[in-house]
This record gives sequence, C-alpha cells and structure tokens, in this order.
Amino acid sequence: MSASVVIPLLSCVVCAVLAAVLYTRDPDQPANRLAAALMGCTAVWAFCEVLMNTTRDAGSALLLAKLSSLGWAPLGALALHLFLERSSVPWPRLRRVVPFAYGLAAASP
Repeated sequence: MSASVVIPLLSCVVCAVLAAVLYTRDPDQPANRLAAALMGCTAVWAFCEVLMNTTRDAGSALLLAKLSSLGWAPLGALALHLFLERSSVPWPRLRRVVPFAYGLAAASP
C-alpha cells in the first residue's frame, strides 16, 4: 500500500476512535459533542480520501471528492463553535456568526 492510502486510512481510524471516546466521556457537555463532531467529520473526509485514492474510475473518484465535502465543509463552523464554547470570554458578537457559519457550511457541498 502506498502512503497516499495508508496515511488517510490511519487518520480515519484515529479520528473515528477519538470521536467515539470524546462523545462517550460526557455526552451532555456541549464541548464534548462539538469535539466529537469535529473528529467525526475529519474521519468522514479521510475515509472518502482513502476510497478516492484506491478507485480506478475517474467518475467514481470525482463523486468521492464531492462526497468528501460532507466531512471538510463543516470543520470551520465546528471549530469556531468549539472555540467559543471553551472560551472564558463571552464574545457576543462572534457568537452571532456561528449560525451563519453553519449555513455556509451546509450550502457549500
């Protein structure tokens, strides 16, 4: 196996395990749910990368590249939301941006 397959495969497994561990630690904490979602999206992205690098059909690779956007598109909104959740500063103006960030993430794929 080449490095273009092994590295995303390892990333996919590690991120999936981290997502499960973060969520099962305390699912009632919003920060844990956000961190688990962040890792879950990264796992989906890496899984699509593995499939994309192993397919021989160009049409399938293009479809998988488009499907991978389900993993990478919400990363910015999730990271911003997680930062604001864990920050001790209230940041009221920045908190109003979070719904728009999720909307942009949903509109991008």
